[in-house]
Amino acid sequence: PTKDDITPVGGFSLRGCLVSSLEDNGVPSGVKGNIQGNLFKIITKSDVHYFIQAATHQDKMEWIDAIRQQT
Repeated sequence: PTKDDITPVGGFSLRGCLVSSLEDNGVPSGVKGNIQGNLFKIITKSDVHYFIQAATHQDKMEWIDAIRQQT
């Protein structure tokens, strides 16, 4: 996908997931490259970790709140 592509690449159930904001500007340890902050993590019941990047800190917090309401 490209940054202009808005086609979803997949999905997963939010039921039973954990969601959390990442500290250190949202860049997980061990990640290399030009990574910007505002990341949060979703962990599924089957222990799959997804890192999601929001455009702003406010967007990140709104996404986290919305996802937590669905879990």
